[in-house]
Amino acid sequence: MNKKHKIAVTVLTIAVAGGVWNMSEKLLIDSQGKEEIVTIHMGITRPSGNIEDFDQVMEQVNNRTREQIGVELQIDFIDSDERGLLKYLTEQTEADLICVSDIQDKVNKNMLLPLDELIREEGEAITQVIEPEYLELGKVDGVQYAVALNRDMAEAYGVSMRQDLLEKYEIDWTQIQTWDDFEDVLEIITKKEPIYGVGADTLRPFDRLGNYLGVLMSDEEEMKVVNYYETEEFYDWISRIRSWKEKGYLYEKEALSYKSMNSRPMLYELVKEGELFSYIVKYKPGIDAQESKSTGRKLVTVMLEEPVMTTESSVASQYGIYSGSRHPKEAMKMLNFLYEDEAVANLLCWGIEGEHYQKNEDGTISYPEGKGENEIGYNFNLNWVLPNPYLAYAWEGDSLNLEEELEEFNKTAKKSPALGFVFDETEVSIECEVCEEIVEQYLSGFLCGAFEIDKMLPKMIQELEEGGIELIIQEKQRQLDEWKENKNHS
Repeated sequence: MNKKHKIAVTVLTIAVAGGVWNMSEKLLIDSQGKEEIVTIHMGITRPSGNIEDFDQVMEQVNNRTREQIGVELQIDFIDSDERGLLKYLTEQTEADLICVSDIQDKVNKNMLLPLDELIREEGEAITQVIEPEYLELGKVDGVQYAVALNRDMAEAYGVSMRQDLLEKYEIDWTQIQTWDDFEDVLEIITKKEPIYGVGADTLRPFDRLGNYLGVLMSDEEEMKVVNYYETEEFYDWISRIRSWKEKGYLYEKEALSYKSMNSRPMLYELVKEGELFSYIVKYKPGIDAQESKSTGRKLVTVMLEEPVMTTESSVASQYGIYSGSRHPKEAMKMLNFLYEDEAVANLLCWGIEGEHYQKNEDGTISYPEGKGENEIGYNFNLNWVLPNPYLAYAWEGDSLNLEEELEEFNKTAKKSPALGFVFDETEVSIECEVCEEIVEQYLSGFLCGAFEIDKMLPKMIQELEEGGIELIIQEKQRQLDEWKENKNHS
């Protein structure tokens, strides 16, 4: 599908799904002739924390947005997976802003509006906050469809561990630098404490080229796409996890999903209840305070994998405007405001000062005196999904220079040679669907150490071959070669 055709289909979708909308400055007028404030609906992942006072917080948010930009915001919580987004768009007839991944897929399905003109008119703050190279990652065929969050653009993996147990057994966590070092710690803790050592629910970082069905494992010039599940790296990783199970280190009461966000609340609860010592986490600046707040215990995090920047890590979450939006201009105005307004960022991240947090002398914030997580009515705990959470105050234990540290983290990450490449699975969509289902059936079993690897891995690989993974790899390689050629001549 060429660019003109995509845009034409998108415009048609708008007319059908949302009615005809007017891009002029004209205010909406209700039946009594009064000016009507436009409400922008924004769909985001459902928070894991207590948000009993959410309506109270949003009332203050909208006092601010009405005053500053004449628009109101309504946040709609949705399930974090693809089904959750589709369900939301089906049921919510007034959806405007949506947080999405896999931009190519969303454009193919005509779910997103082109944003170039809207950003020029209403997106000044966005262009000041988001670097041009990261804005480029929201484009398909040269057209801007989404805007990156101000966040970590690279992936680095490590483990979050209970600080009290490390101190109890005089373990210097600054010396934990490899997975072998971490295993030594697991041996000490699990022998001395009636506790599970680690929860494992994720894979190691590399360039998955849109999905795990054909990946780039190195920065070699030829950029060869390979079947990840046949690589030595995958075998070594699941073998390590299997050994953790055999040694009694691994949490195994219930299989964790390899889609890690689905497992996070379970892991947080296990740590909070004292059943789990540690879990694998995506490392970034400020991760200690984030995970400590999530679990209600003081955690420390060590990075065991160097940061890698890929297209997926850079655009794991982006904001776009739904093609059925009735108010795209106001939606962009709201999105732009969320990138620049400190007051709203603090309200959404932390709630109301004095009720949900207090300021400390060192410039950080913490729970109000005498209160903890369970005594306040707002614990959003989902700051990373907001457009620019670094506008907000630093939580106690975080660095006051967190945004600068984040910028350094992004700059020093190893960049994949395929950074910017977006796989279009249209030609192999059926094969992708079949193979993804096969992976989902097997991978959680490998990641909780339940499977005999030499028995189950060949079975999985055979089913993937029968499902068409070679066709996926060939199509991905073709697109990657074409992308590389165009990039070399641009």
